[in-house]
Amino acid sequence: MLNDSKVWILLVTLVLISGCFSFSAPKQTQSADNCASVIAELPQIIEENQGGRTVSVTKVLDGDTVELNNGQKVRFIGINTPEKGKKFSTEAANLTAELVSEGIIIVMDAEPEDQYNRLLRYVFTSDTFVNAKLVRQGLATTFPVSPNTKYAELFKCLELEAKENKVGLWSSPFSDFGLNISVNFDAAGSDLTNLNGEFVTIINNGNEAIDLSGWSLKDQATHFYYFENIVLEPGESLVIYTGSGSNTATEVFWNSDEPIWNNNGDTVFLFDSEGNLVTSLSFP
Repeated sequence: MLNDSKVWILLVTLVLISGCFSFSAPKQTQSADNCASVIAELPQIIEENQGGRTVSVTKVLDGDTVELNNGQKVRFIGINTPEKGKKFSTEAANLTAELVSEGIIIVMDAEPEDQYNRLLRYVFTSDTFVNAKLVRQGLATTFPVSPNTKYAELFKCLELEAKENKVGLWSSPFSDFGLNISVNFDAAGSDLTNLNGEFVTIINNGNEAIDLSGWSLKDQATHFYYFENIVLEPGESLVIYTGSGSNTATEVFWNSDEPIWNNNGDTVFLFDSEGNLVTSLSFP
């Protein structure tokens, strides 16, 4: 018979195992007061980063990437703007073009370049933190990638502010409808051979049925899944499997031939039929 200490160890172990591969949207950890104090530091952050050399931008590639006069591309740290052709991509690119027109100061974090040899930088003008401005205007989502996370808390607070103000990407009328996302991102065994071992679950915790027709699910890269003829009733859930199978009212299949969700970190985005961002979930 197990004694009390052994029972406790067993219970803790089971809890840890059960939470290894699934992640649900956490409650907002930033309080309003905490975020207010974090955002209040923004003018000081801008002032502290005015010592660098101003460089010229010759081309805005999209809202979060520009090209300098020496041909070097700069990818803004900590944020993602919509891909070209998606809603608010033009607005994001236009705002970036306006902000960087007189030159920028670029500031490095811990890791200087990405895998595409683009400079990873925080971008400042004389009076603006460009990365932060895009998030605050609802034209970018947060994209924290370790070890470049110096201003991750600021970006998250500005994103929460944009959500509350329902601006830009966050202007969906469905954002208050009680939809919740969870993700099983690490399939048992090999992700390559167990594609349906990774899946996203959408739960309607609200009081109204939601027609998901025309809605889309996206990862941090450019993989999209588009919903067809799905109505999610209050209290019901819908599971989206990565692999193949036969769709039902409660289970649908991405029909991807490769894993979608990166085990070392990714984000699930849920867009309504108008391209507005309803909710998102970053993990792990």
